[in-house]
Amino acid sequence: MLSNIAGGMALQLEDSVNPGDYVQCGDHAGWVQHVRLRHTSIQTSDGDIVVIPNSFLTRSPFVIVSKAHRHFISFAMPYSYDPHEVIVAVELALRSSPIEGVATHPQPRCMLQEMAPGHIIYRAIVWFSKPGEDIEPLSAVLNRIYYALERAGIKASEISLLIEQKAPPPPAEEPKPEEILSRIPIFRLLEGTDIGELAASLRRHTFAPGELILRQGDPGDSMYFVLTGRVGISYRSSDGAEKDLATFGSGDFFGEASLLTGEARGANATALSRVICYCLDKAGLQRTMELQPDLAEDMSVIMAHRQMELSAARESLDRETALRREAESQTQMLARIRRFFGISATSANV
Repeated sequence: MLSNIAGGMALQLEDSVNPGDYVQCGDHAGWVQHVRLRHTSIQTSDGDIVVIPNSFLTRSPFVIVSKAHRHFISFAMPYSYDPHEVIVAVELALRSSPIEGVATHPQPRCMLQEMAPGHIIYRAIVWFSKPGEDIEPLSAVLNRIYYALERAGIKASEISLLIEQKAPPPPAEEPKPEEILSRIPIFRLLEGTDIGELAASLRRHTFAPGELILRQGDPGDSMYFVLTGRVGISYRSSDGAEKDLATFGSGDFFGEASLLTGEARGANATALSRVICYCLDKAGLQRTMELQPDLAEDMSVIMAHRQMELSAARESLDRETALRREAESQTQMLARIRRFFGISATSANV
């Protein structure tokens, strides 16, 4: 008893352990509840209370886990995939947008851990910011890795030595790219053959919930068509405040300003759920614009209206001001589209 009391007095005088700290001592780990004269109690992740005699604490080494705690997350991929491409895709996904419970500094990393028989084992190194609460961040990181690899064309596949395999379930029926493009207002002048050519240049992407699809201020020359899921559009002002502008779902599109004019992204686009979308870049649209120069004027009208709606939401404009800006924007937008795609006003009128 005397050694426990002496240990408790030493712990309190040295202020080395405090309520709320996450500690590991022997076979036990948990959050410190209180430090008494004779004992220290901790609550484990399972909710159990462990009472540790202070004499044991003062005689044994124990760890006070830091707020940013390094964690190794391993995953395996077949040898058929380029390790460099795997590492780049994973690091980009883990760094591009925040994950709840994962620290942004030090930055997440991905490394090749082992070249095992039949597959390569990779190790993602992340820093969890909530000691003792590892389950949800671990799941979120693995989720982010899965979608990043799928988006990069590195689809996860079962690595098994079993001979018997069950056939995968048939994929859900999805609209064809041609059907999606035919419903988009800025392509309403295109006919079957033109739509088919444009659809062939689309790339399919998948994004995990919470992942940034577009970042405000980044350069870009592509737009996205939402197949499934929800995308949130937000704007960050100069004072750092972020305002939600719109939510897009199946059949909607975004990012067209950068595709048609090459301007930097004017807002953030974040996946609010699992998002499957098609991406169209300038190279895929160039030939269509050259063959159909009149598209530029039609697109400028629709884009000016879309931008007016976003500006009205962002700046709380009255209707008269918004309509005046829309008319001014349409003229400027048409000139920028023509310049970006190298279309002269003369060819557009022929």
